[in-house]
Amino acid sequence: MFLPNCSSGTDSSEEKSPSYFPRDAYLYEIKKNASNCAIDYLTPDHEPLYWQSNRFSESDKYSWIEYNGIFDYYDFRLKDDDDSYKSTDLEDVTSTQKCIDFLRVDIQSLNKYEQINAQKLRGLYQDLIENRQSYLEQSKLMASTEINKTNRAKYLELEDAKVSLNKSSEVIFFEIRKLIDYVNYEKVKVFIERCPDAFSILGKDTQIDGSILLTNFSSGSQTVSMKVLYKDSDGVLVGSSSIYETVPGNSKVRVGISAAGSSGPVGAGAIFPAVCTIQFYRL
Repeated sequence: MFLPNCSSGTDSSEEKSPSYFPRDAYLYEIKKNASNCAIDYLTPDHEPLYWQSNRFSESDKYSWIEYNGIFDYYDFRLKDDDDSYKSTDLEDVTSTQKCIDFLRVDIQSLNKYEQINAQKLRGLYQDLIENRQSYLEQSKLMASTEINKTNRAKYLELEDAKVSLNKSSEVIFFEIRKLIDYVNYEKVKVFIERCPDAFSILGKDTQIDGSILLTNFSSGSQTVSMKVLYKDSDGVLVGSSSIYETVPGNSKVRVGISAAGSSGPVGAGAIFPAVCTIQFYRL
């Protein structure tokens, strides 16, 4: 299942100076490291990816486990594990360490900027490092845990800790996006809060609307005319939403966007970087 990404795009309207904070550069770097940092999802309200278990007790205990009387993910690993699953656990350790290393480098580079947003970003990166360090500890324990019938409960406890840490990191990441992932339409700041979802599971079609936040920093009203483009993993346009909205002075307006009518599935969830992008136009 393809999970689409969401980004407001880039903006060249900001005046550059010797102390200019190049948010686009940090946006580019975090896009490259999104997978290592497990910050693909934009918000905690996306459709969850469930483990399958044939035990009611586990589905009652963990919100991310779904009861299935036939298929059991842990039993599948136990019976069919040819070290490939253990390799995945080990790769999680390696990728998380890469994320921490990346964040440390960017934190050091942010020290030279005095802008408030740069310092806020530095603080959020520090929060994300602490989160990823805790995640790394759990990942190391999981990688060293043998997959057997005795260790099942221990393995699920470690997975539960990692799921909780990833949910926390999504919240931090959303705050990071608000600082660096937006575009300006004259005096209006345009931020894609969430791409819409359109997906089908076992023949059941589901659509969840997304939203865009328009913030007018001027005293007069501003009219924004734009399209939100939806693209698949190959960059092929599969749909769009048109927006024509007047934002009063010094106000915020939230506009809903939908994937209804898209020529291909937008996917289940909202991932970063962009397949949900903005195109401005004049009517």
